[in-house]
Amino acid sequence: MTEDQSRLGSVRANRGIDRRKFMKSLGAIGISGAGLNTAIGKARATPSRDRVRIVTHRSKGEPVRTKQVPKEWFEQKERARRGQQLLFNRLEESSGVLGVGYGPSNAAVDNYRFFEVRVHVDRSEGTNADIPEEVDGVPVAITRREEYQDTYYNGNYDPVPGGVEQNSSTGTATSTARVDYGGNLYLMGARHLWVDDPNVQDSCSTQDPTGENAYQSDDYYGHVKHHFQDYDAALTNIEADDQEGQPQRDGFTDTIVDENGYIEGYVDSNGIDDMMANNLEVRKRGITTGPTTGVIEEYLDNYCSTSVTRRSLLHVSNEQQSGDSGGPVYDRDYFEGNYYLFMVSLATQATGASEAVGSTAHSMANNLGIQWRTR
Repeated sequence: MTEDQSRLGSVRANRGIDRRKFMKSLGAIGISGAGLNTAIGKARATPSRDRVRIVTHRSKGEPVRTKQVPKEWFEQKERARRGQQLLFNRLEESSGVLGVGYGPSNAAVDNYRFFEVRVHVDRSEGTNADIPEEVDGVPVAITRREEYQDTYYNGNYDPVPGGVEQNSSTGTATSTARVDYGGNLYLMGARHLWVDDPNVQDSCSTQDPTGENAYQSDDYYGHVKHHFQDYDAALTNIEADDQEGQPQRDGFTDTIVDENGYIEGYVDSNGIDDMMANNLEVRKRGITTGPTTGVIEEYLDNYCSTSVTRRSLLHVSNEQQSGDSGGPVYDRDYFEGNYYLFMVSLATQATGASEAVGSTAHSMANNLGIQWRTR
């Protein structure tokens, strides 16, 4: 089953929307009328002397990469995170609001771009929600877009890496990577591949796909053992005994197809913000678009069309088409003659501009106990 991408339309940000009523206060974080330059300072070329050290990459929860960054930038991006969460909780029941995120603004310090909070409003419906101009000194922008769309959609691999064809009985998508969950090794993929709900978009459906068969290039290898709806992720296993007539599988590998290096861990939340602020490259694999490079556009939490929420999403500029769902988004690091791969997110949906969206690797590590380094 493939998805018609012509339904998706255009999603480029339209910032010229009239604002709703200005809110004087909101929860513990104050709303003010100060302008951007007052709130976070004009962009400047002179170095900031105050620096803090952040953890950018982790392996099995332990820091493996750190970096010194401007203290002013770090404090502002922490306010942006808090403001994003505050507005996401505040606007949850607001008609026409699709999600709330944060992304880079035009202001900067030491070439580190400050952040703005972004409220996503349905392009056709609009909203009557009260949306503030600022939250805790962080500017709030309003964007119009459509709902993100699931991206279903070749080659036989044994053992199976990330970034290759993965099938259910109804569709085709892309494997993410081998992971360790509860001491067992699984192959991750997009949960919605194993959901077929005529009443709602599959990633928002509350159907339980546990036990659904999993295939690689149409060869049966196992079934869904665990699934995580908020992250649109599912874990599939290798069956100990094969179905009659199906080939024996060796298992899964901690590699990404046609990529140098092994998966060593994940990019931490501070590392995500650092990459976003500095336009650092992310890489992605999908069975339709193949290898692509891009940058991180935004972090956001999204409301689904049911009571379900999609948490800790990244919007990256890498192209996303039907069949790419589940594909790995990652950072490739080169050190002393070797390549090291660190997971950033999995790509499970497409924007109207056919750019990838999916849940972060660090959120699954911290909240679910998923381990990305499996050796």
